[in-house]
Amino acid sequence: WVIQTGAMENVICGVCSDQQQQQQQQQLVRTSQGCLHLVSIERLHAYLQEQTRWHVPLQRLSCPQAGCSQPLMGKLVNQSCCFAQPVAAPCLKEPRDLSSQLRRAKLERRCGPASLLLATCPVCCKKDVLIMNDGCCHAACEACWVSTVEERVAPAVDACQRELHTPCLAPSCTQGISQRLQRHIQEESFSVNTFTTNAHAEVARLQHCVKEVGLVLAHPRHPGPVCAQCGQCRVALMRAGSCCSHAVCETCWVKHFEMQIPTARKACQQSLHSCCLVPDCGQDISPELWRHVQTVSTELRRFVTEVEAELNRLQRRVTRHRLVRPASLHAAGPLCPVCGTRCIALLSNACCGHAACEDCWGAEAGRESERCRASLVAELCGRCIVESTCGAMVSPDIVAHLEFEWKQGHNAVADFQKEMRSELARLRGDPAQVLAWSANPRLAGPMCSLCCEQRLALIIVPCCNHAACEDCWAAWAGTQLDSCRRAKRAELRCVGEGCTACVPVEIWRHATTRNAEVASLEVEFERRKRLQANELYPAEVQVDCPRVGCLGLGYLGSDTVMCFMCEHQWTAG
Repeated sequence: WVIQTGAMENVICGVCSDQQQQQQQQQLVRTSQGCLHLVSIERLHAYLQEQTRWHVPLQRLSCPQAGCSQPLMGKLVNQSCCFAQPVAAPCLKEPRDLSSQLRRAKLERRCGPASLLLATCPVCCKKDVLIMNDGCCHAACEACWVSTVEERVAPAVDACQRELHTPCLAPSCTQGISQRLQRHIQEESFSVNTFTTNAHAEVARLQHCVKEVGLVLAHPRHPGPVCAQCGQCRVALMRAGSCCSHAVCETCWVKHFEMQIPTARKACQQSLHSCCLVPDCGQDISPELWRHVQTVSTELRRFVTEVEAELNRLQRRVTRHRLVRPASLHAAGPLCPVCGTRCIALLSNACCGHAACEDCWGAEAGRESERCRASLVAELCGRCIVESTCGAMVSPDIVAHLEFEWKQGHNAVADFQKEMRSELARLRGDPAQVLAWSANPRLAGPMCSLCCEQRLALIIVPCCNHAACEDCWAAWAGTQLDSCRRAKRAELRCVGEGCTACVPVEIWRHATTRNAEVASLEVEFERRKRLQANELYPAEVQVDCPRVGCLGLGYLGSDTVMCFMCEHQWTAG
């Protein structure tokens, strides 16, 4: 502070750093007993006037040296040579209206009564209730505090700060605003409150998905870290993982993986290559970061969902070990040996182990369905298409996959299976009916001995084992309608040559579904059965209609009897 130069001393003031070419006893004074700082009298006088203008209490004055908090010696304040007492400000009256009192009560509750005083604001020069900063005791009105802090919101947002750097309003003061005053400003200012809430929410969001050790954060009041990939300032950077120390922003991580999606779709990959984006670094990223990137990116989440849905569709009918997939999840999918198309997985035939894509299996099964439909084969069959010398049959799980999963079930295989199941259910509609099937469901159906045509199944008479197709039975029943009408009941003999065995009633019922005349006669038989089942007229009083071919009957009990089917009347007895 003092440099010896002989008779005169070259002295530097601790506040204004001006060199003084005068004697030390006349120009410089010591400011505090707790420090050795010296200051010129003129600068000390200006300092005291400035502090008084900011309404700092005299007993709270400190050393004018920046960063020194030692109290200023009282004799410097009291000596008239060092301090000229300012003119006293007129006494300000406290407003007595209700709104002013409520505002004063709110400020006292938030900032404390000792931090408030009624005076002229040194910033806007308006008479108002001033709020004193706890650390330096500088006071200003509420509007000035709020507006000054609000001016720092936009630069802080651009610099990706997490907290506002809010110094005191006094130009020469290096202290910041107290926490109590900051909370009050945040409650009063929408922009400050929004900034604080958004900054804390952003950090909490990143820390919720990625552990805190995986984030690179700057000091809360300093600008955020700069991303080495895009060069932008961010709130936080995200580390790749524990294997490497590379860290970039969330946007660059998302962009890095989204750029892989078109190539991955073309190569039918099951997953993206989740590694560090630095070119020379091939380390895998942490699972937490990979899951977080999926939650942020819609495109990435759609790709992962599509791959999972495709694999689940392929595994729904075919077991996992029957799918041919690459060893690595981010490797290109296998090539089909038949069509050369790259797929996410191939279907392996359980009978021979050969694999092909579902489209190739489906095309072959579609051609085979036409042959099976023409030959009335009950079960779809086909042979391996990978090698011409392979004679193995296509496994049932591949057929089931083609029926329900290939092209969402809208294909020739599904149509054939649906038609065949419907036809089998129709033939098996009557459990008492005996059917003759082919020895192998994958071979052509049996041949009818009457019409010499292949059928899906033949209907057998159990007592004599004679069999015929349903159309031949319906035609045979149509030729015996007159005898049935004369007998007034469904009475068929076997279709076999020279066979006199009676046909079961199940065959008659089945014939009604294939022949309209047989069905019409069955309606008359059912009506006759209802007339015979009348409890008011037992069988003793029932009389058949005398008209030829009529199946009706009448009831005795009067001189004239009427047929309840043809309404023919005749005299009783």
